[in-house]
Amino acid sequence: VESLLEAMGLPALGQTFSATEMRGKAFYTRQVVTFRTEPKGLAFVTNPDRPLKTPEWMTRDVDSFSAISIRSPLEFKQEAVSLIQQLAPEVAPMVQGVEDSFRTRVGAPLDDLLGALGSEVAMVSRPGVTGLPDATLLWEIHDAPLLRRTLQAIRTAFQITPTQASYGGYAYESQTMAPLPIPL
Repeated sequence: VESLLEAMGLPALGQTFSATEMRGKAFYTRQVVTFRTEPKGLAFVTNPDRPLKTPEWMTRDVDSFSAISIRSPLEFKQEAVSLIQQLAPEVAPMVQGVEDSFRTRVGAPLDDLLGALGSEVAMVSRPGVTGLPDATLLWEIHDAPLLRRTLQAIRTAFQITPTQASYGGYAYESQTMAPLPIPL
C-alpha cells in the first residue's frame, strides 16, 4: 500500500484550499494545492506554476469554464506503466500487448497520439439548443499534424464515419463507430 501511495504522489500533498466568490452574476472558484516536498507521481503535474486563464474568445453565453493543468497523457501513461511494472510485473506483458495491438490495428504507436496532446485541459459549457447544455472539451495540442494523422488512422482502422451537423449556429461532428471486435 505504501508503494502505491508513493507512486500516486500522495505523501507529497500538503494542503488544499478553495475559494469561491461572486463576480458580477457568476461564481468564480479557485483552488490551490500545497506540497510538503517536490510533487511527483501520477497525481501531480510536472509544471504546477504554469498559468491558466480564461481564454480571450470566451463569450457571454458561457455557463461555466474550468481549466486544469495535468500531467500530459504520454507522461501519465509512462508513469502508469512504470507503476504497473513495480507493483504487478506479471501484468506488464498485457500492457505491452495492448500497445502492440494498437500499433498493428492503427499503423501508428499509441505514444504518437498521447504525445501530441499537452497538459492544459479546459471544459466549457453553454446553454444548448435542445435544452441540454452544450459541453466542449479543449485540450492543448503540441503537434497538430501528428495528431491529425493519428486520429485519421484511428478513424480508418476502427471504421469511424464522421457526419457534420449544425444546430443553433454551432458546428458539430458526430462520429459513428463500428462495434469493436473485443469479446467482453
